[in-house]
Amino acid sequence: MFNGVQYSWSADFNSADTTQYFIESTATHEIGHFIGLKHSPAGGATMLFHGAGGVNVQAGLSTDEVAAAQWLYGQPSTLAALGRLQGQVTLNGSGMFGAVVVVEEFASGT
Repeated sequence: MFNGVQYSWSADFNSADTTQYFIESTATHEIGHFIGLKHSPAGGATMLFHGAGGVNVQAGLSTDEVAAAQWLYGQPSTLAALGRLQGQVTLNGSGMFGAVVVVEEFASGT
């Protein structure tokens, strides 16, 4: 939920109003945290700890941020070569919402 009391939001990419925060930039920043990205010291980065108002260079991911996400999650071809986990988590035959699945590397001989 975006705070409309302390902040004024805009979804207009063509707006020149710097008193409003561009909602896409803020959402992209928070999604970056969700996928594991930390704050960036780079001034033009979407993951900078505090962005400027209006539409600016922080409206899209920088090449560094894209590289960080690719490093965190790898390329599909690499991931497919490492292994695959597939199935359903159930309790008494019903699907489990919010189940946590932990996969550990099997070391032979232990």
